[in-house]
Amino acid sequence: MAAAQSPLAAAPPVTATGSFTSGAISGFGSIIVNGVRFDDSGAQVYDDDGNRRGSDDLKLGAHVEIEASRIDRTGAAAPPR
Repeated sequence: MAAAQSPLAAAPPVTATGSFTSGAISGFGSIIVNGVRFDDSGAQVYDDDGNRRGSDDLKLGAHVEIEASRIDRTGAAAPPR
């Protein structure tokens, strides 16, 4: 009789390929949201209606949603879109 395997042993490994956050912009020099600095050099900025905007439209305190690469050990992620 074969030994039964645990369902956890058969599960594929989980890998994180991206990050998402939303919150108020608390700083610039890139963009800082929820204490995480996101490199915005390649960012694509859209308003709530899906219209393309420029990064100069981002204001301190504005609520944003960010999709980016995974966050590294320094607490940085790049590039948002």
